Amino acid sequence: MKSKTKYTSIEEGGLWLVRLRWLAVVGILMASTFAYGMLKIPVQIIPLIIIAFILLVLNLISFHALKYFINEKTTLKILKAENNVIFQIITDLIILTCLLHYSGGVENPFVIYYVFHMIIASILLSPGSSYFITTIALMFIGTLTLLEYFEIIPHYSLQGFNDHNFYQNTAFLAGTGFIYITTSYLIVYMTVSISTNLRHHIKAYTDAASALEEKDKIKNEYVLRLTHDIKSHVAAIQNSLDVVLLSENERDKRHFAVKAHMRAQKLTAFVRELLRLTRLRLINKIDMKEFSIEESVGKVIQELRPVASDKGIGIDLINELKENKLAGNQISIEEALNNLISNAIKYSPEQSTITVKVSNKRSSLIIEVIDSGIGIPPHEQKLIFNEFYRATNVENIEKDSSGSGLSLVKQIIEMHKGTVSVESKLNKGSRFTITLPAIKSK
Repeated sequence: MKSKTKYTSIEEGGLWLVRLRWLAVVGILMASTFAYGMLKIPVQIIPLIIIAFILLVLNLISFHALKYFINEKTTLKILKAENNVIFQIITDLIILTCLLHYSGGVENPFVIYYVFHMIIASILLSPGSSYFITTIALMFIGTLTLLEYFEIIPHYSLQGFNDHNFYQNTAFLAGTGFIYITTSYLIVYMTVSISTNLRHHIKAYTDAASALEEKDKIKNEYVLRLTHDIKSHVAAIQNSLDVVLLSENERDKRHFAVKAHMRAQKLTAFVRELLRLTRLRLINKIDMKEFSIEESVGKVIQELRPVASDKGIGIDLINELKENKLAGNQISIEEALNNLISNAIKYSPEQSTITVKVSNKRSSLIIEVIDSGIGIPPHEQKLIFNEFYRATNVENIEKDSSGSGLSLVKQIIEMHKGTVSVESKLNKGSRFTITLPAIKSK
């Protein structure tokens, strides 16, 4: 199966312009034949046919050049495609000027086709290129008009269609020229403005669609992870209970009953965390009360010291606070701190030290949890705050973790108008930093 080439807007515009030029070739031949054969207007049929043939050849060249640029795999292909469009429009203007010269000059109503090219340039090209093309077009028609006015080149009148010799009427040329020039630039200005707004809207819609697609992908992965984790816990509980029911060995019964109980506890904790995350997202507000972050940090450390001591891990507190008052939900903040310090204990080696540092920076309160544990892979550091995401290097340490802890931390901190970030190096440790708005003491 052939793969479809993905065009950019300028490449699509170039191909669209090529298709219009095929129609232009046919239009020139039909209009010339109709005017000469049916209306008996004495147009210069041979030069017009030659010009149509030149346009045909130029269009073939432009078409194959554009196809070549599209198939290129370099970053310059868009620039080359834009230059191709500029080339097409300028050659069209030259050909249009030649056509008008042999068919009545400025007296030919098809002089309006210059404006069509200005509009096409404004749609396909940058604003600068659009105004450049407009200036070139006005120079072409102005030069043709002056050359015929001063009889430097012959004027081929459309006898029987227009016999008033407007091409030598100074007042007509001056008035019409002023209107034509001002109208041309005004049309280009309006078209450029509309095209620019449309491009911005299209980009916004495209970005929004990409974001929705990415969110949909994350949602699907999230649902798959949830169902997998729940099924794993339920299956383990079911298997353990099957042994309890079928085995006649009391020791085995007790062992698998304990195993089922532990799995049920983990499943309950998993569901509780899921419900807590969902509740935070749905409510999206907290009860704001003033409390001391110094007391909360000390309380959490005190609660976790026994867990750390079991692994021979020490917890050092560095207090550099000048302002320690915070407005928020004290229980939620303590839960976030508990999650960060618990993770540090869980993933740090025995006989190591975890440092908790609290300080102020301008009007913010900074809490840092620093460990010398396993660290986080660089490409995963932006993902660890996603719901139920687990770094790939933690599974050997704790296989049954739900992965919701850091997501919960992020939700809590952001609801307090703060931020949480991480700096980490593999096998050297991590530094989690919470920044919260402090309250100045009165």
